Amino acid sequence: RARPIGFESARMATWTADRFKLVAHLGRPAKAKGAPPPVARVELFDLLEDPLERSDVAAAHPEQVASMTDALGGWRAAIRQRP
Repeated sequence: RARPIGFESARMATWTADRFKLVAHLGRPAKAKGAPPPVARVELFDLLEDPLERSDVAAAHPEQVASMTDALGGWRAAIRQRP
């Protein structure tokens, strides 16, 4: 993928960039109005090696997880901003 893409539903958020897809499983919604639900746990998939997303490789790529988690968090905050 040339550009990262994010997606969020009620219980999951994803960030796909290059060959990796980060899946963030979300906890209960935050009590603060407009605050995104917190991330409860994450999984990382290598889409080139595992297109069916069967093997979580997060433990083998901690730097990738950290970078993508930060990017996802920034994107999730940005989509909640109102003009």
